Amino acid sequence: MKKPSTLSVVMKFLVAVPVMMAVIFWPAGTLGWIEGWVYLVLQLGTSTGLAVYFLKHDPELIQKRMEMKMPPHVWDRIIMVPFVLSMASVVIVPGFDAVRFGWSQVPVWLEATGFVGFLGSMWMLFLVMKVNSFLAKTVEIQKGHKVVTTGPYGVVRHPMYSAVLVMVVSISLGMGSWYALIPAGLTVLFLAVRISWEEKMLKEELSGYEEYMKKVRFRLVPGIW
Repeated sequence: MKKPSTLSVVMKFLVAVPVMMAVIFWPAGTLGWIEGWVYLVLQLGTSTGLAVYFLKHDPELIQKRMEMKMPPHVWDRIIMVPFVLSMASVVIVPGFDAVRFGWSQVPVWLEATGFVGFLGSMWMLFLVMKVNSFLAKTVEIQKGHKVVTTGPYGVVRHPMYSAVLVMVVSISLGMGSWYALIPAGLTVLFLAVRISWEEKMLKEELSGYEEYMKKVRFRLVPGIW
């Protein structure tokens, strides 16, 4: 697999900045939104940190995460559309809710807790990426693919999705929107559906996965599911 250049990663980030600004601030109708800026800085800062680290330590993983391709499985294509829309809505809704219309009144301490939770979710994502070099955007069996059982994978079977769960709830609260918890909940629901389909495929196609399921009982949340 061709390794990504630093320039290609930088260019993607340069494109991402105005897109993210539009997604965050257009619904709000103003650039004078502190929570929006805090989220933007945290998102870009942590994403940059991940990119810099893995460009050095696992560039092929960055390439997999940057690839834009159609999922090979029909079920993954079906679930990906509502999943992406619901996750995007978690960032879009707060501008309408908390700023433009002022529906939600989330306490400042809870907003701060949300942003701390967001940082925690990005740390979780870092730990997952550090132990799993097979972490592609699409669900597929790769060359040399093996079951990962170390790090977060010793706690739950899908720790990246656990990080997403924490992330979407944290973004909703950090940006001061109760209503954003609705698409956050839908995101988690779509993740649960994807996990069910994904595990069926992994049991059939990835050697050792069924044994791993017996050792690590929980899929997403320890002690719950």
